[in-house]
This record gives sequence, structure tokens and C-alpha cells, in this order.
Amino acid sequence: MPRYDFRCRSCGATFELSRPMARANDPAVCPQGHPDTVKLLSTVAVTGAAGAAAPAPSGGGGGCCGAAAAADRPRGDGTSEATVHRKVTARRK
Repeated sequence: MPRYDFRCRSCGATFELSRPMARANDPAVCPQGHPDTVKLLSTVAVTGAAGAAAPAPSGGGGGCCGAAAAADRPRGDGTSEATVHRKVTARRK
């Protein structure tokens, strides 16, 4: 059952109530009995398994094989396939 946070406008107390979503906007009375309360905007933190961070993107893309990323990845000599392709194409012209 969802929990909702409230603040009492009379005494400033904050409190939490568990209630069905159908009753989320129903009035709430603070624990000290004051009826003038306001529902607070709650924040939700969603994490992966056991709070682990999401894995970093692999840098793929470029279709099913990651061709675009591979073209810009440095080769053993420090140049990328895209750079080599541009040089070869320029020589042919």
C-alpha cells in the first residue's frame, strides 16, 4: 500500500500515512489532531539490484554490429578507420 507524507499547517509536524491510491487525496488529520494538513510531494529513488549503479553505455550504435562506433575507435597506430578511409578516398580523387 502506498505511503503518503503530510505536513500539519498548525503545528508543523510531518507524518506519513499508508492508504490506498483511491484515497490519496483524502484529507488527513495530524497525530496531534489538527485537521489543517497538506500532502507533500514525495521523491522516489529507483535503483538496480542491491542499489548497484546502472552499467555504463557500451558505446555501440551504428546498427546491429556497432559499425559507426568501430569506425571512430582508434586503431593500433592511433588513427581511426574513419580517418584512414578519408585519406584513401582523398588520394583516389
